[in-house]
Amino acid sequence: MDEIFELLSAKNLETVWDETVVNRIPYAGEKLFGTSKQYDLTLSMFKGSKGLPVALKPSTFDAKATLRPRIGVSKLETEIPFFREAFKLTEKDRRQLVAFRASSPELFNSIIENIYNDSNNLVEGALAVNEQMRWSLLTDMAITVSSNEADYDYDFDPDNSWHTNNFVQLAGTSLWTDLVNSNPLEDLQEGIDSIANRTGETITKVYMNKVTFALLRQNKNIKDAITVNNNSFATVSKIRELLMSELGVTVELYDKQFQKTQDNGTLVSEKYLKDGFVVLLPDGQIGTTVFAYTPEEIDAAALENKGADVAVVETGVTLTSIIHEHPVTSEIICSELCLPTLEKADSVYVLKVTQTD
Repeated sequence: MDEIFELLSAKNLETVWDETVVNRIPYAGEKLFGTSKQYDLTLSMFKGSKGLPVALKPSTFDAKATLRPRIGVSKLETEIPFFREAFKLTEKDRRQLVAFRASSPELFNSIIENIYNDSNNLVEGALAVNEQMRWSLLTDMAITVSSNEADYDYDFDPDNSWHTNNFVQLAGTSLWTDLVNSNPLEDLQEGIDSIANRTGETITKVYMNKVTFALLRQNKNIKDAITVNNNSFATVSKIRELLMSELGVTVELYDKQFQKTQDNGTLVSEKYLKDGFVVLLPDGQIGTTVFAYTPEEIDAAALENKGADVAVVETGVTLTSIIHEHPVTSEIICSELCLPTLEKADSVYVLKVTQTD
């Protein structure tokens, strides 16, 4: 095999990713959710908002996934979202690499490095959609994603019981945008007490982004509580101290973003944890990121007999390198089957502290 194709083998791309991931900061959702992997596409004992088992049944891969606005109480008839993208090294690209390898090794190495970055970006894209699904599930008990021209719509609260007990949309003078009349400490205390009374769980963490946190810094009741007790300004550290001393919770600020492709093909940045959402959580893992074996991973032996190369990173993200004989090209494919579950849904409390759009 030509050295260029060797450098672009899936096994080598796996090594490159493993070397890169050493410095990668995990997503917040990766810390909150455990990870599991299974061969079957059926998620047995999926836990809904009431802890009831929900059997997940697969649809066919070749058919476009149908939009299912509701999940049944006893079973879910839909497929785990399937994600797959690729990029290709063309014949022209390969000829340029051959030329640079002989005449300019530094330029050759630079181009190879760019290709490695492209491969890593595919893996990052898979991890990003996993994080998007986790926070969508956390804040709304629903997941809506698009994959390979297929739409997936999961509603894990079919009877609206979770939204009734665990989700509060503030209104009027209670909105945190009312910097004079709103009382965030009372709102948070009510959420903490609600979870404790219904589940026995102790809320220890509060997640919000910096835009939402800025409302606390400007809030009159928060500033009064800090200045009266400490004779100081409402700094980030003082607000953290106040919430810990008064409520026993740690504030986690989460502002990571991803790029989402719109219908017209343009990219727009979105936050995983959107403005105006406050998520109250107990200690420990609250859910599981469940992977299933991809078609490429299942058929790895057959693919490798035909000259392809398959490797798996991050538990369930499959990298496949395929050499095409005519035209002579190399294709890098990234795929995954993944869906998060929220076993501790009843112990998650969400405040929407700004007006709904």
